Amino acid sequence: MTLDWSFDSARDWDAPMIPEKVDLKAALHFAPEVALKPRWLWDFAKSGKLPDLTTPNLSIDGEPAPTFFQAYGQWMGTPPVTWEDVAWLREQWGGPFAVKGIMHPDDARKAVDAGCTAISVSNHGGNNLDGTPASIRALPAIVDAVGDQIEVLQDGGIRRGSDVVKALALGAKAVLIGRAYLWGMAAAGQHGVTNVLEVLRQGIDSTLLGLGKSGIDDLSRDDLIIPEGFALSPKS
Repeated sequence: MTLDWSFDSARDWDAPMIPEKVDLKAALHFAPEVALKPRWLWDFAKSGKLPDLTTPNLSIDGEPAPTFFQAYGQWMGTPPVTWEDVAWLREQWGGPFAVKGIMHPDDARKAVDAGCTAISVSNHGGNNLDGTPASIRALPAIVDAVGDQIEVLQDGGIRRGSDVVKALALGAKAVLIGRAYLWGMAAAGQHGVTNVLEVLRQGIDSTLLGLGKSGIDDLSRDDLIIPEGFALSPKS
């Protein structure tokens, strides 16, 4: 359950065009980009149909799926989620339940109370609240607060294997790499994703070698050289 982008906020920059459907206006707008990708255009032409730009996972039985902006408008008009909502959804789901967007030990404790089985320390890339600390700075305090009760994951800033090692050394159980694998998939499909995973794996291996460790299970905070006065956790 994603909580680090649970409300609409203003942007200081323009947003890219997101069409509701593939019509003449959208086709003309994207034609220059499509012209540079003949292989993609050929595969698209062979399918014999226009892409469906609706959001089928948000459709109600018996009704057509809403378009992106119809779904977005419904989301914007929905009251912000509460911890009671989290607990209710956790109960309805009945299986492993992770909450993404925790940046403070108090919220981590509330996630434990709501019955969550994992939390992701994430600020959504600073997307909603300007000046939010980097998630890795919030990680140690959250691990200290609830690390023995719930799985703690680290999200944000993972670009190379050494980033993975840093997060694990600070107490994360695992890391999320959404942006990295999406870039690989966009660039080269399955091969691109495989390449991203291999780059990360090699980076983890070389970083462990540099630290004199035989595996990630040997990592601890003592392996990181942290300058005096470097704030790892947010101020309460």
